[in-house]
Amino acid sequence: MIKVSIYQRGDYVFRFKIISHGDPTVCAGVSALAITCVNFIKSQLKVKCLLKYEYNGGMIEFAVIDPRHEATALILNHFVYGLEQIKKEYPKQIRIRTMTES
Repeated sequence: MIKVSIYQRGDYVFRFKIISHGDPTVCAGVSALAITCVNFIKSQLKVKCLLKYEYNGGMIEFAVIDPRHEATALILNHFVYGLEQIKKEYPKQIRIRTMTES
């Protein structure tokens, strides 16, 4: 099962963590969403962020310093939407938890 943790401050997603062990098709879809999201924010928006990953452990953790940046918020919300769409198709393969911080 793929485990996704989404962290929000108010209405803004600012961090996510994925631990990926499961169906290869679902892992590929989740990985593609995550990598595209991270690469776009880092290379195109040039927003300060933190990134940790373990290829062998199937883990990626990403956080933006200022999630209120309008384009960053949009990209992260689309990322979460994509995850929710995958979950609709493969409900037993992915778990998404959302945590809100003050």
